[in-house]
Amino acid sequence: MAPLVVAEVLNGKPLCGEYLGVLWGAGWCLQVLVGGEKPSCCYLTDVHVSLQDEPFTTPKPMDDVCKETGSTPYDYGQVLCMSFLFYEAERSGKLPSNMRVNWRGDSALEDGADVGHDLTGGYYDAGDHVKFGFPMAYTATLLGWGLVDFYEGYEAAAQVDYGLAAIKWATDYFIKAHTDTYEFYGQDTDPAYATEMLGHAKELYDFADTYREKYHVSIPGAAGFYQSWSGYGDELCWAALWLARATGDAQYLTKARQHWDEFDFTKDEVKQFSWDDKRAGVYAMFYHLTKDDQYLDALNTYLTWLKEGATYTPEGLVYLDTWGANRHAANAAFLALWAAKSGVDADTNRQWARGQMDQLLGANSRLQRSFVVGLWREPPRQATPQGQAVTHTKRARHFPIPHITKSASLPVTFLRDGLRESGTNGVIDVAPAP
Repeated sequence: MAPLVVAEVLNGKPLCGEYLGVLWGAGWCLQVLVGGEKPSCCYLTDVHVSLQDEPFTTPKPMDDVCKETGSTPYDYGQVLCMSFLFYEAERSGKLPSNMRVNWRGDSALEDGADVGHDLTGGYYDAGDHVKFGFPMAYTATLLGWGLVDFYEGYEAAAQVDYGLAAIKWATDYFIKAHTDTYEFYGQDTDPAYATEMLGHAKELYDFADTYREKYHVSIPGAAGFYQSWSGYGDELCWAALWLARATGDAQYLTKARQHWDEFDFTKDEVKQFSWDDKRAGVYAMFYHLTKDDQYLDALNTYLTWLKEGATYTPEGLVYLDTWGANRHAANAAFLALWAAKSGVDADTNRQWARGQMDQLLGANSRLQRSFVVGLWREPPRQATPQGQAVTHTKRARHFPIPHITKSASLPVTFLRDGLRESGTNGVIDVAPAP
């Protein structure tokens, strides 16, 4: 039989005939059978070539694992299910047998081999083949916060186990990467695992507080991607607050107050609650632990600014940054919803948070489409999870992606002429006021 070889297809036309093209990426592959006469040349630039004597079996399309629940006008349970599919699609390392994203495969199994450690696992960042601990830690913390304080909602949507699995995929990686006390490489309740995680968390906090430095200075390779623009003070305070909540140990609340006084988190206006700037979350967690009015005032100042001082699209989506605006809107909505649950201007904050989420789910008059892949009318098809892309050749960037990860949600770029949808960078989404 003819060998298998990579072939590129342009606008549905084969460039190499009578071959089975296998396009390799991060733990996935795609095959296309192309027929006709073999042309004089094949375009194989920037594509990994694999010659095999045996045929390769393409995984079947992903089952529709996130069923509609019948909730109207937007199916929040289905959206929550889809959001965890996104995290499954972003997994690195040896994948478990219960993966629902069945076209993904194992990847990066040699991570850490060069330094004698097993550093496999964790999550890829957006559309890249790299794992950044800084934003991944924020992601794991936010997922945990949601499960802790909105457990009933996750339970009603039957997503508790998937949420715990998403968190554990990150924390297992962090435990592997924490190879010594002062060394870190950039289910049912499990008391032993919880104790292990807490021990690592305490040591990592002590490490960060003892040897203070910005993330991108400590790990220079990350500087071109994730820089700690807001400094390390908010991370130190954020970590101390979560340790205070997890342990009940007053020393961590004392440390958090010391960080508050040292770094003056209300000196400058807060505009985002993000992987870099956690000050708004610091306000909320301080208030949760102390009920002190100074922290409530800081939180209310931020929430009021979101409603009255921030920029909005014509439909009403809060616009906090050009790069990935949807994520910032969703993070702000989470904080407002948490405030409502905590009795802080409950009706107003709940209504505002729901309005933001409905914008992401399709309540946008100009576009009339969802920004959750696979949901409702004309959902996006070119999201950034690296494993679902085809190749990095220029021609392939114009193709629809071969695998659709039904998950929420896309980041956003606002343009004057409407939606820009492209999987070639991280600014993928919607359009601003003209």
